[in-house]
Amino acid sequence: MSHLLDESKGNQPPLTLGKKYTRDEVELMASQLIWMLHRRSTALLFKPSKLDSPRIQYARICIAAIRVYAAILRDHDIETIKQKIEAFGQLKDVEIENLKRQIEALQSSEGDAKS
Repeated sequence: MSHLLDESKGNQPPLTLGKKYTRDEVELMASQLIWMLHRRSTALLFKPSKLDSPRIQYARICIAAIRVYAAILRDHDIETIKQKIEAFGQLKDVEIENLKRQIEALQSSEGDAKS
């Protein structure tokens, strides 16, 4: 994924349309965008370019898209966690019922042994 914002190649490979990006991939894209903007704005010799304004506009759009995508990822993660908690709760209930049956079986076998 390090190729996403590799300026040294000149032309960027397109992002895959319809692909669901992972949290790590989105984080990498955001980090690379921040690095590119920082490098451009802190260069020793800053020469304004006619492409600066559109580039900044696209960077803003990209940041907004990353925010939205991060929120979607967070919501998906929260839903997954809720499902896991519910599954663990059901598993816990089953285990408790199994333990109760085992205790009852032991108690009844002790009662039968005393008689």
